[in-house]
Amino acid sequence: MEKLTQKWCIAAFFDDLEEGFEFNRSEYPLHITVAGVFDIDKTGKEIYELLTELLKNQKPFIVSAGDDVLWGEYKDLRVVIIDNSIEMSDLVMRIYNKLELEGVEFYQPEYEGAGHILHSTVQKSGRLNKGQKVVINKLSLVDMFPNSD
Repeated sequence: MEKLTQKWCIAAFFDDLEEGFEFNRSEYPLHITVAGVFDIDKTGKEIYELLTELLKNQKPFIVSAGDDVLWGEYKDLRVVIIDNSIEMSDLVMRIYNKLELEGVEFYQPEYEGAGHILHSTVQKSGRLNKGQKVVINKLSLVDMFPNSD
């Protein structure tokens, strides 16, 4: 039987969430994905430290919600495209490049780096509306298998 490896993602949540906050996939808080699901031969602490160093001079910035689109094989996943944001695109690429240098393996590599489309998935907890502006001032490292389960 194949052993599960620890999986992570990086997201910009819009609500203030305490460190250690846990949620089910079906109850994901509203966010913009910065780096999709990946595994890497590092602990959460090591990933946190490399991101902290990489982003130590990062300033907050504002992004704006664009149009809704339907994604997925059955076109049943509603997402809101984030309007062109140089700051957000730069942030995504800086993180992607650093993770690549560290030996990351992305679950869906075709949607990372240059293939990454900035978006916020409509969640049960809410959604972004066209023209809505949100401040990106912090990122979260999400443990996809809390307690290594």
